[in-house]
Amino acid sequence: MKHPGCCFNNLTLVKTQDLGEQAKKMNILLSSHVLMSMKTTPTISRNELLTLRPNIPIIDHEIVSNPAEKFQNETLRPILKFQNDLLVAVYRRYIEERKSLLFNLPKHKQAGYIEDSLKKDQGLRNMMLGMIIGLFSEEEYIEYAAEKRELSKRAISMLITRLQDQILKRKD
Repeated sequence: MKHPGCCFNNLTLVKTQDLGEQAKKMNILLSSHVLMSMKTTPTISRNELLTLRPNIPIIDHEIVSNPAEKFQNETLRPILKFQNDLLVAVYRRYIEERKSLLFNLPKHKQAGYIEDSLKKDQGLRNMMLGMIIGLFSEEEYIEYAAEKRELSKRAISMLITRLQDQILKRKD
């Protein structure tokens, strides 16, 4: 059913059963925000944004040594986990567009290819960082912008490890 003036009609999530609790939270959040016109931008509160992120209980907030590490553990790590499937899918598409060059390399060079691609291909790097930054709250973005170089390095480093583990299916 179409609603006049709405930006999204019949908005549904694909494979909700596969995404579990996070999909339920997202579905509730999306259901609560109906766009009434193309000129209206939905506003998601900081609390709503944070409820989308997975809780990572292994983080010991007591032993954090500096603000960058705290930001990494409290913001970057949950966002990377939440966005994992999308980040992996985007990188797989990147590989396909390059005619599967990655898998033509010897095994010992494949991890380096992933690392080099995210460090040297600015378009890929910026797109991946955008998918992470897009889930920051305003306060988190302000904190990120103040230490952009350090926090971007941390985000890319974590992403490289994540992609290497999942794309190459390491058993380390």
